[in-house]
Amino acid sequence: MKEVVSLQPVRNISGDQLHEMVLSILKVLLGYDFIVVAVVTDNLE
Repeated sequence: MKEVVSLQPVRNISGDQLHEMVLSILKVLLGYDFIVVAVVTDNLE
């Protein structure tokens, strides 16, 4: 089963902001007992 939980398109985000966003999403998912297998980010400008 493949599930996409969150797509967060943003423009001009810093590495620190991306890090905080990913951590906040992970905290929510883990709070609902999701099993997170992979996180993929692309901060290429």
